[in-house]
Amino acid sequence: MVGAGYGGYLVLASLASHGERIHAAVEMDGLIDLVACLGDEHGGDRSEYGDERVEATRTWLASISPRAWVGRLETPLLVVEGAQGPSSMEQSLQADLPALRKRGVEVWYMRIDDGGSALRRNESRDYLEAVVASFWRTRLTARQPR
Repeated sequence: MVGAGYGGYLVLASLASHGERIHAAVEMDGLIDLVACLGDEHGGDRSEYGDERVEATRTWLASISPRAWVGRLETPLLVVEGAQGPSSMEQSLQADLPALRKRGVEVWYMRIDDGGSALRRNESRDYLEAVVASFWRTRLTARQPR
């Protein structure tokens, strides 16, 4: 399973809900915290998600944010984040990686300096493709259960 942006959100939601059915996943610049996304300086779309300044909406958004489900993740995961994207640390899974690894979850992490929602340099795209291919080769040829 692979997803970027909103698709990255769906990857994490799927892993939290049905991780036992998914052998491995790649999440790229996904929405991790909907409250932070709407409230940050980049201005989320309140018409699409609701107004996080309203307490009931804020509580609901927090409950459907992958940040709330990180403790349920068990599936091997490659996390790709772009340094030039709109993601703030609140939107990054980087802070959660040590806890995931401590629980025995296999997590690969890649931060692309010139990356964001689009990769600007061919070298970065080529490197990303090589890392993703290596991740899939490692996970899909693994003989032991996760």
